[in-house]
Amino acid sequence: MTNSKEIAKELNLSREIIDDIVDYLKAEGLLEIKTEEGAVIITHKGIIEIEEAFEKPEKPTEHFPPIINFIHVGSMYNSAIQQGSTESNQTVIFSKQEQTNLRELINKLEALKEGLKSDEQLYSEFVAEVDTLNAQNNSTKPKRLIINESLKSIRTILEGISVNIATPEILELISNFIK
Repeated sequence: MTNSKEIAKELNLSREIIDDIVDYLKAEGLLEIKTEEGAVIITHKGIIEIEEAFEKPEKPTEHFPPIINFIHVGSMYNSAIQQGSTESNQTVIFSKQEQTNLRELINKLEALKEGLKSDEQLYSEFVAEVDTLNAQNNSTKPKRLIINESLKSIRTILEGISVNIATPEILELISNFIK
């Protein structure tokens, strides 16, 4: 026997949500309510379904999804996955070294501006992306997603111009930073 209110507190669920869950499980015959104070007990049918879930964790049961979740990520850099939590926060820190590295890259990109002046549209787009990098690098909380997207745009611009003003070193720095 366990108390549904204690489970709600442990899982950070509201009283309404836990009551809905208990009502559903009761209606499906998977548990019984034993007291007004929230004591519940798993029925024989509930135990059988739990055993079924553990025997074949990759398959759903009649009432529940699989208990094993697979997340396959081919490649992931400087990222984080958070799963199975409610009202959680996650902070990914942009280190001082990363800010220094980005500053060096921005300086190299600034030096390339002149070579793009012949195409006003590319020049304008390039300058806007470099300005975005500067703003993020000067922020107290730089956003990696914005930085990466700006770097991808800059790389596309540099790879697409007929006269390659970007050195392989700069393109490699951009690719490494995105990773």
